[in-house]
Amino acid sequence: VKHMTPNGLCLAFAVIGTLLCCASFNPASADGNGNGKKGPTCPSAIGSSLEGYINAGNSLFGSGKFKKAAACYELALRIDKKSPLALTNSGLAFMNVGKTDRALKRFKAALKAKPDYAEAYHAMGSLFYNQNDFPRAAEAMRHATIANPNHGEAYNHLANVYA
Repeated sequence: VKHMTPNGLCLAFAVIGTLLCCASFNPASADGNGNGKKGPTCPSAIGSSLEGYINAGNSLFGSGKFKKAAACYELALRIDKKSPLALTNSGLAFMNVGKTDRALKRFKAALKAKPDYAEAYHAMGSLFYNQNDFPRAAEAMRHATIANPNHGEAYNHLANVYA
């Protein structure tokens, strides 16, 4: 599903199930929540498990609380630094707060951990598309469709690159 905004292409991301758009962000603290605390906090997490932090991050992400979602994903990554889902979702949260360099690093780390992870390619393609880097967006979306031939959103976004 695509939606054009002044900041670029938004997409519905299946893992999180919400719209992804770029936004501006200027964190005032180490945890990105602007509250001055050292290190990330995840107030919505149920338990201290990888799944708990990811689920809490997804809930916050779905509510548009990208900075808080990123903090939850950071805590998930402290448990499993190679979790493709936590890395990709962390990258998406960073992308939505304008931290595109950090987002790209997370997507690449997800692909290093799981080279055929279609969602990381899809997210990376969206980041490149939003930066008007259409050749790299197309390449990433092609990789997403190879990794998951049933990834309809990746096909749609690939078509947008050529539109």
